[in-house]
Amino acid sequence: MSERTKVLDKQVKDKINDCLERLREIQAIEIRMQPYCGLELRLTAASTCDVDLWLQRWKITRGRDLEYYTCLLGTLGQACSTMKVATRIIAIRALHLIFEYKGIKPPPPVVNADPSQLQALHEEHLQDEFDLLEDLLLKIRVKHRLLTRLCRSTVV
Repeated sequence: MSERTKVLDKQVKDKINDCLERLREIQAIEIRMQPYCGLELRLTAASTCDVDLWLQRWKITRGRDLEYYTCLLGTLGQACSTMKVATRIIAIRALHLIFEYKGIKPPPPVVNADPSQLQALHEEHLQDEFDLLEDLLLKIRVKHRLLTRLCRSTVV
C-alpha cells in the first residue's frame, strides 16, 4: 500500500467519524423537533443511505487490482484524460460497446503497462472518491446547521 493510500485511509476515517457525529446530532434534533412540527423529518435516513453507498464504493475502489486501470493508458483513455478516473472508465466501456455495435475493431489494449502509472491512476481514483466524501460531508454540515437554526427558532 502506497503512502498516499495510507494518508487517504486516515483522512477517510476522520471524515466518516465527522459524518457519523453530525448524523447523530441531526437525528437528535429531528426527534426534539417532531412534537413541534407534527411531521417526521427524514434527513438522517437519507444522509445515512448516502454515506453507506459511498462506503461501498470506497471499499470496491480501494480493493481494485491495478490492472483494472490499464484501459486508461490506451488511445481511448488518453482521449478522455480530462475526466475523473471513474468517468473515464465508464466512457471507455461505452465506447467499446459502440465499436462492437457498429462492427468497428476497438484499439488494442495496453499490454506492458508501467505499474507506477497504474498506481498513480488508482490513487487518483481514490482521491476522486475522497472528494465525493468531502462533498457529502459538506451537505451533511449544511443540513445540521439548518436544523440547528430551525430548532432554536422553533423551541424558543
